[in-house]
Amino acid sequence: MKRVQSALGDHQDATLARQVARDLGIGAHLADENAFSYGLLYGRDVCDGQRLQARARRTWKRASRPRYRRWMH
Repeated sequence: MKRVQSALGDHQDATLARQVARDLGIGAHLADENAFSYGLLYGRDVCDGQRLQARARRTWKRASRPRYRRWMH
């Protein structure tokens, strides 16, 4: 479960970072500043989010195996 929590936390961090990059990029654009770097950060966070989401799914699939749930009975 610690691995599941870590994987989900990492995914959440990437999701929040993506939103921050978007908001900063919009603010820069509205201030007539260059927002290109924020777009790069956003794109990187999209890729990271997809990779981390896949990792979370794999981790959950392993953690939910019957042998790891025996303690719940």
